[in-house]
Amino acid sequence: MKQAVVWGAGRIGRGFVAELLFEGDYFVHFVDKDASLVRALNRQGRYTLYKARETGLEKCVLAGNFLAHSTDEDLSSLFLQEDCLVDVAVFKNDLESAAEMLAPYVALRAEKMPRSPMDFITNVNMNAPEVAFRRYLEQRLSGPARDYLDAQVGVSGIFMMCIAPDATEEMHREDPLAVYHNGFFEQAVDAEAFRGVPPQAPRLRLSHRLAAEEARKLYTLNMAHCALAYLGAPRGYATSFQAVQDAEIRRVVAGALEEASLGLEKQLGFGGEEMLQWREIIFSLLLNPYMADPLSRLGADSRRKLSGNDRLVIPAQLCLASGARAVNLARIIGAGYAFENPDPG
Repeated sequence: MKQAVVWGAGRIGRGFVAELLFEGDYFVHFVDKDASLVRALNRQGRYTLYKARETGLEKCVLAGNFLAHSTDEDLSSLFLQEDCLVDVAVFKNDLESAAEMLAPYVALRAEKMPRSPMDFITNVNMNAPEVAFRRYLEQRLSGPARDYLDAQVGVSGIFMMCIAPDATEEMHREDPLAVYHNGFFEQAVDAEAFRGVPPQAPRLRLSHRLAAEEARKLYTLNMAHCALAYLGAPRGYATSFQAVQDAEIRRVVAGALEEASLGLEKQLGFGGEEMLQWREIIFSLLLNPYMADPLSRLGADSRRKLSGNDRLVIPAQLCLASGARAVNLARIIGAGYAFENPDPG
């Protein structure tokens, strides 16, 4: 059986990435800094996955094809396999620390297996995570290890439309390790980024324009989630599904998606009909009654999300560059500055 390392056993790592790899006949080694989660995964040997389809919740149990490891362990053997595939599934703010912990294993492989490739997939919710991750590794490697990084290490970004809020209390009562997501039908990776054989799995698509797809997702789906939070919270709504039922909010979100589309068409070369179909996909996700994401989560870390290089300001700038006015995006940005939330961001 093929083997893969999933660095980060949280909602995305074990809820979405692992399922894709299981379907491709991979044995998964989860690595996580949470020692109690590692112990629970190994003790239980299975966990429940809930997928929110438009027709209802689909439930399945994942078992028998994974082991969990702590970041404090010596993981050398995992990184000295002939085909080394590592999926980094962490939050944006944890990406640099992940690179800090992974760099010694890149150096080890450079010493022990200098002619064998190594590939990373960066499942991180940010624009161009692969660029940032490679830069973090470059800062920590030198000499033969740096040469190995340049010649033999591939780093792919992702296009992923997975929405993964916390599992409900009821789900956790049945299974404390339960995870919950929208069950999006695919993930795309960069076909040209891999140094070894690209991973093969039924729902893993090799893309030749991944950077454009990554940007489109961030500046549409993630932008729309912020819009629901910043516009919906002042009206007393608690979830994304409640907020999107409000006709006025839905109108602003639709307008913002159209404004973002104009910029993406001009900047990234997406066609008008293609973007129309894309907006329909976005609304099908937002209108899923079984994916009621808390607005407190979607609007959290607003300092980052309102910054000049993230999901709201960039599509507004692209819209302006296309010759149009970013009226709805500006309204959402303004609402973001008034957003009240207890999180430190």
